[in-house]
Amino acid sequence: MVAIRVRLEGGEELHRALADSELVAGPVKDMVAEAAFIVEAKAKALAPVDRGRLRASITSEIAPLEAQVYTNVMYAPMVELGTKPHVILPKNKKALAFQLGGKLGRGTRRRGRTGMIGGGAKIVVAKVNHPGTRPHPFMLPAAEALVRQAPRLLQRLARAIEAHWGRGR
Repeated sequence: MVAIRVRLEGGEELHRALADSELVAGPVKDMVAEAAFIVEAKAKALAPVDRGRLRASITSEIAPLEAQVYTNVMYAPMVELGTKPHVILPKNKKALAFQLGGKLGRGTRRRGRTGMIGGGAKIVVAKVNHPGTRPHPFMLPAAEALVRQAPRLLQRLARAIEAHWGRGR
């Protein structure tokens, strides 16, 4: 899983202010939710798309003082960080099968056909020496986008806390 966690941390005074449930339920939660939205939207915009599964899997969970933006697709870390050259061996069969210029796989079906898609040749081999893949970062740049916008979010939160305290707190 690839995840970015946004957690609001600060000094003692800020923590005392956040103990006020009105603040936590209102402006603080709003700021944390907006921070998560910034990361999620940027990650989705940057995620590479083949069939859209990776992009569609990027989601967030929001709590009053923390949010997590993540994807649970198995290959997300390999897309984000890339891979080194490696050997691919069959796990359940004696050989690997794939198609040049297309995709071959279990459950692959297009326009009533199964198996081969496109016009490429079917290849069967005992192993594949994979050259590795280049990184395609999408989560880290999304977190960096939040860092650039954090001063604006924190200024708005500070104004909301000052307004709340100004009401007789």
